Amino acid sequence: MAQPRTKLECKVYDLSKTLKVLTEKQELYGKDMTFWKFFTVSRNRLHCLECGHKWKGNVDAKRVMCPSCNKQLRPIYNQAWMQAQGYYMIMDKCKEFQVIRYFFIRKWMRKGSEPRYEMFESSQAWIRPDGKCTVMGADCNPFGKLYGPQWKFDSELSIKRVRKFYNNQYVPYYCAMYPGKKVIKELRRNGFKHGFYGLNPAEMIISLLSNSQAETILKRGNIQMFKEAVKYSQNIADYWSEIKIAFRNDYHIEEYDIWRDYIDMLRSFNKDTHNPAYICPDDLHAAHAKYQRKKQKILDIAKRQRREEQAQKAREKVGEWKEKYPQIRKAFADFNITNGSISIAVISSVEQLEQEATELAHCAFVNGYYAKENSLLLSARVDGVVTETIEVNLNRMEVIQSRGFNNKATAYHPQIVKLVRENIPKITKLHKKQLKLSA
Repeated sequence: MAQPRTKLECKVYDLSKTLKVLTEKQELYGKDMTFWKFFTVSRNRLHCLECGHKWKGNVDAKRVMCPSCNKQLRPIYNQAWMQAQGYYMIMDKCKEFQVIRYFFIRKWMRKGSEPRYEMFESSQAWIRPDGKCTVMGADCNPFGKLYGPQWKFDSELSIKRVRKFYNNQYVPYYCAMYPGKKVIKELRRNGFKHGFYGLNPAEMIISLLSNSQAETILKRGNIQMFKEAVKYSQNIADYWSEIKIAFRNDYHIEEYDIWRDYIDMLRSFNKDTHNPAYICPDDLHAAHAKYQRKKQKILDIAKRQRREEQAQKAREKVGEWKEKYPQIRKAFADFNITNGSISIAVISSVEQLEQEATELAHCAFVNGYYAKENSLLLSARVDGVVTETIEVNLNRMEVIQSRGFNNKATAYHPQIVKLVRENIPKITKLHKKQLKLSA
């Protein structure tokens, strides 16, 4: 429980005790408007959970009118009772403060009886004419949302230091509102006309009193842009000079998000964004598409340049390995094994690997197998014709793969692999020799 520390908090704390209790009319309105009305079905009869009346009717109906209380009801099946909870809001004023009072309401409904309610003032938002807000709130149960009510109903309202108003339990977003609003003159002066346009009421009022840009936009009647100003004020501040020019030229920005992207593209092309001819296009979508195509061309050129740079680096790498590869395979230069029609020799150069990869249409060259120092690349030929490329792991001394045309195994694949495996001791001996040469 935070104690008031500043003069403002002390003033709010004292004034909070002077607020009037709810009238019977306000209380009834909150109970009636906070919740949907339901009916349930039992033994082919409809039971109103608002007045307890039961009658025969269409048990599959999505909406019915209770013949007793004349309330529109929604269906809820297989439940003889249920509990609901919600918030109810009243706009009041006290001295110079705009006050928003929030009431937490729980409702118990049971078949055959009238509902029972529990109403509790959970928090208050005290907003000064300059937009500074002080929040009073009840204490909360630490595990309330999981194991019962989140509010401590017997606690008094105390100062709560709220840093954000989005998704905060002390300033609920969705709640019913009492129609009799009491509004301070500064809020009316800044353009407030009773509507909240789907925004958090406290957040909107604070923005309207403290942000002159939001005030100007609301008075211009651009609701979409006003919502942006309340939720993401920096998105308006970054384009405010262009927005003012649009306003001076009576240009209505219908789709602010598209218009903002359009301004970003104008800036990227160093266009004069203080010229109404640019920032106030007759057809926003056509102008947006035009500069989008221009930007895409630039991105395509940049992409080609990156590909050329990558290709150049790849060529340089290949050039380095053309000199290095014969050295790391020097000990295998005379390696050659055969069983008659099949002969297997070491691929002695990068150029040979490139030619063989082209003939067999596999990826050994483009994927840089020549740079894998622990892999020995062999070429298998049948009657002098290139047939398969073989990779032998020199650490484990085993055949990893042997690929023919289009990476497929040929009819000679079993014989080729068998011949290589039979000569692993010879490969091991030559590998040891190569290690000594490299040392």
